[in-house]
Amino acid sequence: MLTPTTTISDANNVSRNTVAEVYTQVITDLTTAEAKLPASNGIFANKYAAAALLARVYLQQGNYPAAAAAASRVISSNRFSLNPNYGDNFLSSTSLLANTQEDIFALQFSAQSGTNDLNTFYSQNRRADVEIQQQFISLFEPGDDRSTLYQKVNGVYYTNKYDVLYGNIKLIRLDEMYLIRAEANFRAGTQVGAAPLGDINTIRQRAHLPALAAVTLPAILKERRLELAFEGFRLGDVKRNMESAFDPLTNTTLPWNSPKLVFPIPLPQINANPNLVQNAGY
Repeated sequence: MLTPTTTISDANNVSRNTVAEVYTQVITDLTTAEAKLPASNGIFANKYAAAALLARVYLQQGNYPAAAAAASRVISSNRFSLNPNYGDNFLSSTSLLANTQEDIFALQFSAQSGTNDLNTFYSQNRRADVEIQQQFISLFEPGDDRSTLYQKVNGVYYTNKYDVLYGNIKLIRLDEMYLIRAEANFRAGTQVGAAPLGDINTIRQRAHLPALAAVTLPAILKERRLELAFEGFRLGDVKRNMESAFDPLTNTTLPWNSPKLVFPIPLPQINANPNLVQNAGY
């Protein structure tokens, strides 16, 4: 839907577009945004936020040369830099968490605008709905500074990433761009901006881990999983890498294309639009 809906008629009952059509439109919009947005734009999205989102889309699409190029445009702008400590992205001594030098784009929160609802579901100080399994904790190497953001309380692990009540939500950070560029360059056999080994060692150095002498795709994907854990990337990564998802509570393994890894279209939308087809499995 590319034009405003001002009246309701049968013309609003559209069918689902193809995946290719959606990617084409998303990339067109972000390319236009990168060209038109300013380099600096206060707390609002700038051209580097558009480029960063393009890098994310290209990676999910499997267009690795374009992903590496878009991520490198953000990195080489020198407008962002990694925080000295990984926890600087998420931890605060107050109930507020400001933007940092690492943030490319973040949602802004304050005591006046309302609470960060990720705090509601993740924080051990609130509802604590999201319990973290030992299989994830076991992925950390000894001395990995990122592991300090996971606390065991009464036998259950929780993440501290969203403990700050009015914390800004960091939607796009520079560390993701290093990870995208490393993976995209590795898969494409290129060295746009830097070699994959250098980018991965940049991430590991900040995490207080020793540098690798050589890098593999599994090593890159592991760093990505640990660096961006519980920030909304895992399901997309499982699907694009055709991995399986294992639930230790039910001893169930789901393949990447399982219908259970896709939400249903809400029934009111199905009832309102006869041209919509429900997702498989529902």
